[in-house]
Amino acid sequence: MKKFWFFLMAVLLVCLSAKAQEKPDSLKKRTTFFPLPLIYYTPETRWAFGGAAFLSWRFKSESDNSRPSQIQLGGAYTLNDQILTYSSYQLWWGEEKYTIFGELGWYRYNYYYFGIGNKNPVDLEELYGVNYPRVRATFLREIFPNIYAGVRFTADDFKITELNPEGALETQNINGSNGGLNSGAGMAFTYDTRDNYFESHKGWYAEVHIGELGAYLGSDFDYTHFQLDVRRFFTISENNFLGLNFYSEAIYGEAPFISLALLGGNKRMRGFYEGRYRDNNSAIFQAEYRRDIVGRLGAVVFGGVGAVADGYKNMELTNLRGTYGAGLRMALNKEDRINIRFDVGIGNGEAAYYLTIGEAF
Repeated sequence: MKKFWFFLMAVLLVCLSAKAQEKPDSLKKRTTFFPLPLIYYTPETRWAFGGAAFLSWRFKSESDNSRPSQIQLGGAYTLNDQILTYSSYQLWWGEEKYTIFGELGWYRYNYYYFGIGNKNPVDLEELYGVNYPRVRATFLREIFPNIYAGVRFTADDFKITELNPEGALETQNINGSNGGLNSGAGMAFTYDTRDNYFESHKGWYAEVHIGELGAYLGSDFDYTHFQLDVRRFFTISENNFLGLNFYSEAIYGEAPFISLALLGGNKRMRGFYEGRYRDNNSAIFQAEYRRDIVGRLGAVVFGGVGAVADGYKNMELTNLRGTYGAGLRMALNKEDRINIRFDVGIGNGEAAYYLTIGEAF
């Protein structure tokens, strides 16, 4: 059973390959492809070097105004001695009635662990290593205009490779500190009226996911995962835009520490190290003002507040954390709005720098 998700990965790759090869002439004149060297920076990786390739296209059966399918492939080595190999994808067909999106990857990573909860000691910081293959796959069908429903499969088979012999992960009974397979499936629903998948100027996006992770798919952990992601985008004027985002997670059961709801990273609460605060529940609100300056150049300012707790009833205003910052954008592809993103975020009075591709939300 532990090898079940490896089989699913193989099936998924075959399905994606078959779909991508359907009507090969459909890619002519409506395809964007560009390989590029990959150089980026985040607090979790420091500088990373590698390569990436982006493919964006519409199948022959799709209209010119339909959303493009896209696949991103990448691999990188970081100055923190990490290896990242991944493929993210989203395919659309049937005049946008069907979509599949997700991620396939293998990672050799290391993170800092800061404890669980809002009030951890400032000096609690221990490095741990982890290797894991990852599968994410969501299959959706449109059931009403702009409303999609379907299923989602997730799997991370993580192996803890390094621990501080005197640290909390080694000396305390923390769920997941010995690694394990974390797999499950559940329902997913989305409402999507955005004008663009990569950088939205107007419209709504809402996603709800309810998943069960347990032994029925070989998992070593048993819990329910709830996720809510709501985004609203406004066009203020020709070159000025506003994005709002509310994100929340809830864990019911015994999830591994690595899968708890958290603050930080390059997408939510920029300015905090990813996982600086983690617990069973999170609630995050973010806002970002975006402006096109000239040609391919743009700029943003952003801010966010968020908190974690062991239950929603224990969320308190005194536990709110705030971040703010600004950034620049350089369009790799103006038509599809695929951008290089450079952000500086401030959290707990310290600056964090992010150089990557694609918007935070």
